[in-house]
Amino acid sequence: MVIISDTYGQLGNRLILFSHFIANALEFGYPVCYPGFHEYARYFTGTKDNYFCAYPARHDGVKLLRPFQGAASTALTIAACCYRKSKLRLFGLEALDITSGDGLEGDYDLADNRFIAVREESRVLLVKGWLFRDEENIRKHADPVRRYFTPVAEHMANISRVIERAREGCDLLVGVHIRQGDYRNWLGGKHYHPTGEYLKIIRRTDELWQGKRVRYLICSDEKQDRRLFQELNCAWGGGNELEDLYAFAACDYLMGPPSTYTMWASFYGSVPLCVIDEVTTPITPEGFIIAT
Repeated sequence: MVIISDTYGQLGNRLILFSHFIANALEFGYPVCYPGFHEYARYFTGTKDNYFCAYPARHDGVKLLRPFQGAASTALTIAACCYRKSKLRLFGLEALDITSGDGLEGDYDLADNRFIAVREESRVLLVKGWLFRDEENIRKHADPVRRYFTPVAEHMANISRVIERAREGCDLLVGVHIRQGDYRNWLGGKHYHPTGEYLKIIRRTDELWQGKRVRYLICSDEKQDRRLFQELNCAWGGGNELEDLYAFAACDYLMGPPSTYTMWASFYGSVPLCVIDEVTTPITPEGFIIAT
């Protein structure tokens, strides 16, 4: 078994990390659990009532314990971290920390012999790090990963209503992610853009869709002044983090700053995504790529 310790950012980050481990587990036949995913477990069919967010899913059915899921998962994460730092190795437990500065550059390939060896030599492997990836197997096992992270019925119904309204009377639905809150400070504000700049980006894309009736689905982590968008044909997400994410996954194209949020929507819905590094970044048909 592999246990992912710690949390690593918000919803998009955790979906990306967990999905790569699930794809690797499917390929090599071992169970994995991510107790730090508990904050979002209620959203998905694979993790709801799945006490420690395990794959293959273990639907415990212990509803009385559900209020304590967060505390129990946090305790397990803390215990895993303490064990890893203690350097003790008991009962077949092993620890792998790729954040310790051992010369690793870039992603840590879960399909590499280094990881396979340490996993096979351990009864339980505790891992720490954000950059664990398996690019080949996330493509190979994309469908079961998507099934595991299917939203529960209540959220699916809300997502369907948003998309049905947004698609009425248009040929193309283009999702636009306006991310401003935490991006004011992240990397010194490199990817923060005022709303006016997003408007310019949207207008620059009009030439790509000539002859098509286009509507832009706007979702943002901050409340927007909708009067600024009056000249554009826009629809709006409801503001729920999960429902906006999966509404993006039901669009025809996506645009936004670098973010695992839109990366996940692109992967889940096989939607071409244009990542806007700079406001002046040229927007061309070739710039829209499905993320993995």
